[in-house]
Amino acid sequence: MRQKHKRDIPHSAFPQPESGRVKLWRYLPLAKFLSVLTKRSLPLIRADRLGDSFEGSVPTQFAKSVLDQFIEEGMEAEDAAIAAGKLNAPLNLSKKQRRDQLAPQLRTTRLAYLRGSHVSCWSLGGESEAMWRLYCGSDGGVAIVTSYSRLRKSLAPDPATRLGLVRYVDYAEGELPDLNFMQPLMHKRSAFEHEHEVRIVRFLETEVRELMVPNPKLPVVVRFLDWDVERVAEKLVVSPYVDQWYFDAVYESVRKVASRLVSKLSWSKLRADPIY
Repeated sequence: MRQKHKRDIPHSAFPQPESGRVKLWRYLPLAKFLSVLTKRSLPLIRADRLGDSFEGSVPTQFAKSVLDQFIEEGMEAEDAAIAAGKLNAPLNLSKKQRRDQLAPQLRTTRLAYLRGSHVSCWSLGGESEAMWRLYCGSDGGVAIVTSYSRLRKSLAPDPATRLGLVRYVDYAEGELPDLNFMQPLMHKRSAFEHEHEVRIVRFLETEVRELMVPNPKLPVVVRFLDWDVERVAEKLVVSPYVDQWYFDAVYESVRKVASRLVSKLSWSKLRADPIY
């Protein structure tokens, strides 16, 4: 029987949009765009290098409730082992001692999933001025526009990848949906909700387990996923903040490297002149 691709197996941490026709935008500085074009590969960045120190972390109250839950389950398991004759006597550990033992283990596991995952971040919906500023600044760039379903299909070469919607939560009072260790990677603080982020996440359990040791050897910062932008892109949009010569240079680069994309190249609609 053919093994299912990870993208086709439902996962609580990777919710899907109601329609695969929704548009996704990937805003790229010019150098990164040209790299995608020439290498025919999509760079995935190690999740702990995304620039947000809260990546892979959990809300404060959730962390406490999870720790308490694991402690209670451990004490119940201890009682069951004694009743079954598998343990001669209770461990006589206080809840504080159990917490002090368990908290570092949970931290190590969460960090392993963070460091063992590589991601590519996309923005759901229409064009965003804020995203141009965030990812490309005033120096210009190019956005790759595609549909959710087309991006999802493009992951076929790598069975270790998933795609899903990022959810946003109050990290002071909020909760995560369940205890799965991928949930922290697919949640961000409410202050980032304007990003409407969709993530490609690549991870292998075998690689993650190798990181569950003190001072582990970390994976490469960037992994490259075989990815043909000519097949995936529905539009290529040039930054609204650049001059005509910049657009012409992008045009020539695309024409020489991926000529089928020339007809899909256009200016950002944000460049339109105002009417007074």
